[in-house]
Amino acid sequence: MPLGRQLLEAAALDPRDGYSLVAILPSGDFEDVRLNEPFDLRERGAERFIAFQTDRDFKLTLNDDELRWGKPVISGTILYGLAKPDDGEGFSSKFPAAKTGWSNTAS
Repeated sequence: MPLGRQLLEAAALDPRDGYSLVAILPSGDFEDVRLNEPFDLRERGAERFIAFQTDRDFKLTLNDDELRWGKPVISGTILYGLAKPDDGEGFSSKFPAAKTGWSNTAS
């Protein structure tokens, strides 16, 4: 069983550069992969991973499931792929308004 750091190294990434690693399970769920712990690929059936060079996670809800993403932005293409809509189904996204304190109304 490889350690999480060995999975990063297999992808030519240096674990000392601040990466976090996430396995994408067959169900579409995400699972954190700890760099110093073995990760059994056979039990989980995970063969896809995402590595983020970041020190934080960003939460989002997709199909009523909470996901953590390693960047503050995510493309529509990636969201669509993670949503896995069935044939004949559509995909739409809803984002809350940003809280910036800025107003575009004239006084």
